[in-house]
Amino acid sequence: LLDRGISVNYRYEGGLFNLRRMKTQKITCRFITELQYADDLVLLAHTEAEVQRITDTFVRVYELIGMEVSTKKTKLLTVNAPENSTVKIHGAELEKVDEFCYLGGIVASDGGLHAEISQRIRKAANAIYKLRKRVFDNRDLKKRTKIGVYRAVVISTLLYGSESWTPYRVQVRALEKFHQRQLRKILNIKWSDYISNVRVLEMAECDSIERTLARNMLRWLGHLHRMPDQRIPKQLLYGELTSGSRS
Repeated sequence: LLDRGISVNYRYEGGLFNLRRMKTQKITCRFITELQYADDLVLLAHTEAEVQRITDTFVRVYELIGMEVSTKKTKLLTVNAPENSTVKIHGAELEKVDEFCYLGGIVASDGGLHAEISQRIRKAANAIYKLRKRVFDNRDLKKRTKIGVYRAVVISTLLYGSESWTPYRVQVRALEKFHQRQLRKILNIKWSDYISNVRVLEMAECDSIERTLARNMLRWLGHLHRMPDQRIPKQLLYGELTSGSRS
C-alpha cells in the first residue's frame, strides 16, 4: 500500500507563505491510504480500481485477526467520478452516498459545507431545546449565567470542527443569524426594540461568529505550527499553504 492512496506534497523548512523558496526547495511526496480513529476508518484513492484493491487488502487483514467488515455500515463516496462507479466486499456492492458523517462532521462529495453548516445549526438548536426549561427559561438564573451556558454548550456545538472550515460569506451569515436570534431570546430583546447586532453582542459580552471562527482557525494554525515535523497534520498544512498541492 506504500504507493497507493492520495498523494500529498509537502516540505519541512521555510516560511509558511514563502512561495519563492518553493521553486528551489525539494518537495517530498507522501501517499495517504487511510484515516483511522478508534473504530472509524476512511480509505482514500484516486481511482475505482485502486479503491477496490485497498478495500480488499483491509478486508483480508481484518479477517486474519478475527474481525468482519460490515457492508451495511460501509459507504462509498466519490468526487468527479462516473455514476456507475462501484466497490464490492465479498461480492456485495457498497451503497453509494453523496455525504457521510465522519468524527461528527459531514463530508460531502462536492467538498462544500452546506450540509455540515445545516447539521451544526440543527444540533445547536437541539441543545438549546434540551436546556430551555432548566436554563434559558428559568427566571431564577441570571442572564450572565444563561450566557455562560450558551457559550459553553451551544456555541461549542455550533462551531464544532470549525478550525478546518472554509466557509462562504452566506454560510457565515447563516451562523451569525442563528447566534443573534438566540442571544436576543436570552436577553429578552425584541426586534421592535431596534437594537443593533453590535449592541446585542456588547450586552451579551460575546464575540460575533465571524470573529470566533477566525480565532478558532488561528489557534489551530498555531497548534499545527508547533507540531514536530514528523506529524502528518503539519506536513499537510505546509503542503497546502505553501506549494498549493492538491490531493
